[in-house]
Parts: sequence; C-alpha cells; structure tokens
Amino acid sequence: GPHVSQPPAIPQRKSTDGSRPDSILTPKTPGRSMSSLSFDEAQKLVDNWISKFEEGYFPPLVQLARLIEELGELSRAISHQTGVKIPKQNENTHSVEEEFGDLLFLMTCFANAQNISMNDAFTQALNKIESRDTSRWTLKKDFNHV
Repeated sequence: GPHVSQPPAIPQRKSTDGSRPDSILTPKTPGRSMSSLSFDEAQKLVDNWISKFEEGYFPPLVQLARLIEELGELSRAISHQTGVKIPKQNENTHSVEEEFGDLLFLMTCFANAQNISMNDAFTQALNKIESRDTSRWTLKKDFNHV
C-alpha cells in the first residue's frame, strides 16, 4: 500500500538555562484559578501552547487515534480504581482525573484544529439533550427548576 508518513512528535524543548519550556499556563493571569477557566480561555491556552511548535496540530485522523488511545487509558484507570482490573506488577497507574484531563486537552486540540467553538458545541449538545430527554427520565419530587 501507499507509504504514510508519521507526523513528528512535539519536541521536548528546553530553554537556554536547561529548564523546561514555558508552562502551558504561563503567563498566569493574576487572581485566575485554573478551576474557573471558560471553554474559550481553555481553547486559547491550548492554541498558544501548540502555536509554539512548528508541527502545529496533528491531522484529524491522527487526533482521533490519540483520542481513542486516551479513552482506553481512562477506561483502564477506571477499571483499576473500581477494582475490576488489578494493575500488573510494575505497571504505572494513572488517576481517573489525570486521564480525563488528557482527554480534555486532546478534545480541545481537536476543536481548535477544526475551528469548533467548544462553548457553542457544548451549548448545542445541552439544548439537544434537554429537548430530547425532557420526559425520558423521572424527575425527583423535591427538584425545583430554577
């Protein structure tokens, strides 16, 4: 079959003093907690990070393969956490939160590369779910819709 070249890995660059490159989170906004990032801010942070490298975003199918890989890692972490699957001896285990974060990063990369607003996409999904599933589930008796 045809030869398909692999995209180069994002290089691990070091600064002139031997330290790591600037963090994806720098420059930090004074008073801004990472826990309160909006989708737009997250997309901008990721784009600023990826823009530092010549390679840029991977092609869509490579991004999809990376998402599937990370989804498998999330699944494995959940299996380990719930005790369904015991880690192999000497296996590096990762938390569910870490693997979820990796998926969020890759989803953000995909959205950026496809010029998708995560805010718009999520709003559309919520609207679809709300209209489609309004009477699908039993509301709690003490639920007060605001």
